[in-house]
Amino acid sequence: MSSSKTLLKWLDQISKIGIKTPLAGIDIGRDRNNPSDVELDLVADGLSALLKNGKPMLLVLDEVQHLATNKEFEPLVFALRGLLDSQRQHIKVLFTGSSRNGLNQLFRRRKAPLFSSSQQIDLPELGSPFLEHLNHAFLQATGRSLRLAECQAAFRQLKKVPYDYQQVLDILMRAGHTDITSITQSYLQNLDQGDEHANIWKSLKAVDQAVLCCMLEPDYQGPYTPEANRFMAERLGLDQLDTATIQNALNRLKKNNIIASVGHGRYELEDPNLADWIRYQQDSES
Repeated sequence: MSSSKTLLKWLDQISKIGIKTPLAGIDIGRDRNNPSDVELDLVADGLSALLKNGKPMLLVLDEVQHLATNKEFEPLVFALRGLLDSQRQHIKVLFTGSSRNGLNQLFRRRKAPLFSSSQQIDLPELGSPFLEHLNHAFLQATGRSLRLAECQAAFRQLKKVPYDYQQVLDILMRAGHTDITSITQSYLQNLDQGDEHANIWKSLKAVDQAVLCCMLEPDYQGPYTPEANRFMAERLGLDQLDTATIQNALNRLKKNNIIASVGHGRYELEDPNLADWIRYQQDSES
């Protein structure tokens, strides 16, 4: 039996599959009395069936950082690691997610390590080849061509988020024209997250806000430099901040997935739109 037919036969056994967050977890399996049971035996059977032809497999697991949101997932992480380890000669796994901090938590947790031998790779930002590929697909689907320069400008406005760019192309396809600039502007207006960002900002402690503002300064060199300490202390009306206070603020921001560690002592905001909102608020105050 071919791999595609094997996969279809296996998928036919699955009545539900998905990831629910933040309180629920992976939901995959046949209809049973308890629909919340995670049936790893079904996953194992499916992988074994696909591996029967002797060909190597690339398994992509997306949004796996959700497994780090609840200790109840630790047995699942152990089982998943055992399953993948047993087939490591035949399966190569790519773990992806939308939260760098969440992925770091998952892979560094001592009590439930997923893959101690895994390697973290910073993928380059998508650029012109990606846009040219989608432009070609757009041309094939609609018979209309897009100017690369306008597409590049739209992609930058969308913070180079592939999902948002593809949404813009989908709207443009249905609109029946090629004015990607106006469609992008309309999309961003409908996407306005000002209220959401304001609520996030109000929920933060003053020191957490000071840390974020400091991180967005043009000459920012790290949270523990004298310049950073001076900036944050001045914003809070203090003479200086002790290291523990700054570290606690960073830990809270990481826990809430507002920032992510991108290297030794280096942090970045997870959401570039939130970063822009904070910059706008700072400019308005000055």
